[in-house]
Amino acid sequence: MKILVMGLPGSGKTYLTERMQPLLKSAWYNADKVREMANDWDFSDEGR
Repeated sequence: MKILVMGLPGSGKTYLTERMQPLLKSAWYNADKVREMANDWDFSDEGR
């Protein structure tokens, strides 16, 4: 099962997912953390 949580900044996405994750015993991927770890992505025309 995959659950996508979307919303405006400050709407409680992280709050909700931090509390759902232990109940569902599932993996949780925070997009902000993934982007921080992969900060070498080059989206320029030359890097594509």
